[in-house]
Amino acid sequence: MRTSQQHQLGQNQSGQNHLPTAQPPLPNCFIIGAPKCGTTSLYEFLCMHPEVCFSHPKEPLFWATDFPGANSLSIRPVKTQQEYLGLFKSKDLRSKRIIAEASTCYLMSETAVGNILNFNPAAKFIAMLRNPVELVQAWHNELVYNGLEPETDFHTAWMLQQSRQNGQCLPKVCPVPEFLQYGRVGRLGEQIQRVKQLVPSDQLLLIHSRNLRNDAEHECRRVLEFLGLSAPDRLEFPTANASKRMRFRFLATLFFHPPAILEKPTKWLRRGFGAFPKPLRAIIDQAIRPRNKKSNLEPSFSSELNAYFAEDLRLLNEIAEHDFR
Repeated sequence: MRTSQQHQLGQNQSGQNHLPTAQPPLPNCFIIGAPKCGTTSLYEFLCMHPEVCFSHPKEPLFWATDFPGANSLSIRPVKTQQEYLGLFKSKDLRSKRIIAEASTCYLMSETAVGNILNFNPAAKFIAMLRNPVELVQAWHNELVYNGLEPETDFHTAWMLQQSRQNGQCLPKVCPVPEFLQYGRVGRLGEQIQRVKQLVPSDQLLLIHSRNLRNDAEHECRRVLEFLGLSAPDRLEFPTANASKRMRFRFLATLFFHPPAILEKPTKWLRRGFGAFPKPLRAIIDQAIRPRNKKSNLEPSFSSELNAYFAEDLRLLNEIAEHDFR
């Protein structure tokens, strides 16, 4: 019979006592979206804080179990919780107060936030928001830019939603068909309402992307206070992920969705690209994906979008206590 001390310490195969392996700290902060709302800039700002560790990659997409194909979009796909925790690496991980990730599809997902709370009930959530018409237009640009949306005209892509929902007119590469449902992506009021029903108010922070642009220092101090982090005397807030278009569309397909024979080397290339110095990455990125000049919507289509989102926008304004018009 094992003694109480042996039970607490455990034994290895040679019969020697050893201490049980300490469990790694759990991720406790999630930037859940929305996409194209400044989440990358906030991520880069928080990465500069000595008490913060982010996953690599920043968007594991792990908890959105209602989007099973999303896993294939990550440069490091994970299938188990153990693999997921392996994405959070730091020499002094236990000294970090905030262990975070930033999967922007979690806000749109109907399962992600609940899954996260089951995993860590004390988790904190940050949701960044903007006008839905601006959001869906930028989201369409992003999908074209990543080779996930072959229809470059947003009006046409919007009109294809019903057919695509019925499984028709889908792109050859389409791991998450829900991402092509632009109306669903833009219904932020509905999404925030669902999140607020699950998350205690002291564990949720809402940020208007316009406020972040106009007064970055104030909003960053709000974020640091929410996370219980000290603020430096001087805050530097980066801007990132401006709307872009792929200059050479075949490169997007080759880079993000290669044929099977090139899948392994391309995956290693994507991982290696993330390790390049930021100035070098910016030069390469600008060469193949120049910043997109915002296209003006036809007045009739703009009116159609405003009418479509009107009720949800009223809900968003009420819940978030901001004016997103």
